[in-house]
Amino acid sequence: MVQSTSNSNNMQDKLIRLYRKLPPFHQQIVQFFSVIYTPVSRANFFDCLKHTNLINDQGKTLKPAQISEHLDKLLSMNLLIQNRGKGPQCNPLIAEIATRDAIKAEIFTNMAAATNTVLPARRSRGQSGPRYFESRRHFLRNVRFGIYSNDFQFIEEIFEDYYKHNYPHSNEPKVSMEDIASEILNNPFAPEWIEQLPPDWYNDVLSSIVTQSDLYLLPIEQPYRYLHNRWLESTMPNDTNGVTCSNHLRFVLTQHLICRGQFQQAEAVLESISNRGQDAAAVFWGWLSFLNGNVEEAIAHYTVALSAYRQARRNKKAYFNTVGGLFFILALIQEGSATRLEQAKDYAASMAKQQGHWLQQTYDLLMRVIQVQQGDFSQVAYISIQAQTSAIQAKRHSFEHLISALSLYWVDPKTAPKLLSKQLKPIYERAKTNGFNWLAMECAALLSRTSNTKTYGKESTAFFKDHPTFTPLAELIRSLEPWEISLKALTNLTKGPESQAKQSKVAEEKRMAWMVTLYGNQSWLLQPREQKITKSGKWGKGRNIALRRLHEDRSQFDYLTPQDFQVLAHLKSYRAYTYYGGLEHEFGSEAMVALIGHPLVFWEESPTVRIDVVKGEPELLVEDQGTGYLHISFSLKTTSKESISLIKESPTRLKVIEITEDYRRIATILGANNTLQVPANAKEQVLAAINSIASLVTVHSDIGGGMESVEEVPADATPHIHLLPSGDGLNVSILCRPFSEAGPYYSPGTGGKNVIAEIEGQRLQTNRNLQQEKNLAQAVVSQCSSLSRQDGDSTEWLLDDPEDCLELLFELQDLADVAVV
Repeated sequence: MVQSTSNSNNMQDKLIRLYRKLPPFHQQIVQFFSVIYTPVSRANFFDCLKHTNLINDQGKTLKPAQISEHLDKLLSMNLLIQNRGKGPQCNPLIAEIATRDAIKAEIFTNMAAATNTVLPARRSRGQSGPRYFESRRHFLRNVRFGIYSNDFQFIEEIFEDYYKHNYPHSNEPKVSMEDIASEILNNPFAPEWIEQLPPDWYNDVLSSIVTQSDLYLLPIEQPYRYLHNRWLESTMPNDTNGVTCSNHLRFVLTQHLICRGQFQQAEAVLESISNRGQDAAAVFWGWLSFLNGNVEEAIAHYTVALSAYRQARRNKKAYFNTVGGLFFILALIQEGSATRLEQAKDYAASMAKQQGHWLQQTYDLLMRVIQVQQGDFSQVAYISIQAQTSAIQAKRHSFEHLISALSLYWVDPKTAPKLLSKQLKPIYERAKTNGFNWLAMECAALLSRTSNTKTYGKESTAFFKDHPTFTPLAELIRSLEPWEISLKALTNLTKGPESQAKQSKVAEEKRMAWMVTLYGNQSWLLQPREQKITKSGKWGKGRNIALRRLHEDRSQFDYLTPQDFQVLAHLKSYRAYTYYGGLEHEFGSEAMVALIGHPLVFWEESPTVRIDVVKGEPELLVEDQGTGYLHISFSLKTTSKESISLIKESPTRLKVIEITEDYRRIATILGANNTLQVPANAKEQVLAAINSIASLVTVHSDIGGGMESVEEVPADATPHIHLLPSGDGLNVSILCRPFSEAGPYYSPGTGGKNVIAEIEGQRLQTNRNLQQEKNLAQAVVSQCSSLSRQDGDSTEWLLDDPEDCLELLFELQDLADVAVV
């Protein structure tokens, strides 16, 4: 998503002015780079030029050296940019403006054809097979060709190729409609291009632009005005088809108006919804009724909407997928009866169990807030730590921030002031600056209760005075004293039959979790465990399942997933040569391979901590120790019988290496100790050896080397702080991840400078700054008092004092440029 902040908008305006002042030929160069879109070498760019009739302002065709002079000038102006190890590319902030100018000048088609000739998408089976894209931007280039050529059939074809036949690239999530909307059609917003889109695209693009603005508080005044005007036009007597503003877009506009605090306009939009959309509109009527203080009316609207939603999906357990569903939970909480609280908890619990859902953490917090209201005081500590940990995680949207802050305030008002002013102040400022008045005032109302700044109180008081029926969300739940929670817990010991029926229904849900005990690289134990939902809506510790039962009859375990069956396919039996004889059962090593990517794998010693099981490869380390020799070592210790090796790469990450014959040969060549000493003057031969095996293993090298065909990416020295529960305390580790959001972790400053590894299906290389990694890790230690009291050179700590853990979370919240895992 393009960062549409005020800073980037100002930079975009500046670049547009610079671009407009360029001579025509320089503008055409920028336009050509915008059409190519991806980084391109100067040689390839010149080849593209040769396929067009592009001439300079004097009417002459230029040579490569002359073109390079022009490129250098455009690079110095930041109209073109160039990252290390790559060719120049058009600055993304100016790319769409330049491409649209090329279309107006009627040179886009020739530029696109030249690009496809010199830099085509690779295809299998000649020209009949699927296309393969080298990167995310390469795919987006082709999407842009389709959009700007008005060829949406072509876009459908390449999307099918992209999703079915292309591996994801390093640190590059698959392209979504949100990406296309923000990076192409809203960069900047262009009504003329929006209006030429097919109806489905038109709806999806406008919806994405406005919804992303609501979630991340982005400035979108022009798209908002455009959508608002389309709605107004659609309500005119001469507009009878409603094509320009569908019911779906009216819902999007309604949500946006609520966030802006324009409630009467939101009601006007809802009143214009056609009959076919009335059931869906009930969600928004419920939201507005809740804000207006009409709780019973809100619950009635939501009940109608949920019944229709479930009927349409033929799913009796379905729940709203939008932000509006959060306020049904809040309405039930505000009503406050035992029945309504139980209903709210059931809804929240069902969403909290949906792994990967975009609101999962938010519903999980609300579920636990309800449990506190029902007398479960043990949830307070969890909510407090979870809210603080979540506060320092990036990529969270406005409603996550708001509900997280409110949850902490509702259950722990003594701790809240220390954290919330820092967490909510930037959210409040961004909401206020970009016109989201209701969200801004909800933040201000909470800040007025947790900070000493009087401005927040004045602003929020004035807002809620203008809306006298509104109650700030901060006042929705009264914080309970410990004795009140205890009395509630006693009251809830005996529940009515209706509540018991609900609880037993939840308790029937089961799952298979996999517990791993690691004794060494080739020594491990895998134990399947059946878990059930407890009465509090959480997964219980579960009970171990005898391997014999799973081997003899798996039909009794009707909750097993396809991946569970893949693991169980490697459960073997053998005749035990013991006094009692009989059959014994154990998992073959292939079972660990089948566990790669499984969502429910835990350490036996920490059964609540989920671990990522990932595919790995051994590491070859080439060190220049300054002794006149190069030291080459191989991380994999192989035997004749073992087929896998396990590496605990981080507290929550287990790497599974399948031992191939290539790996065995490498180990054999290096000798018994997997090491080799080579004279430093044999550097060229070592580089040649690295080049030959860099496609097989992860290479760490102090002397460079690698494969010319391997893409180089910038190294990331960001410290990653891993927090692992340990009793009442935390295990804390500081690691670095050179390939950013994917790939292996390393201790800061250790290993080789140059790293070549396979990252999410693609081999990449990067050049680490080991000293920078050490310095950044040490900076974290120096700023965290609970860590500084330990060994200053260490990157691993055990904090067994809960106060130290809480202090660490506060300190991490203040740190910039760190990742908390």
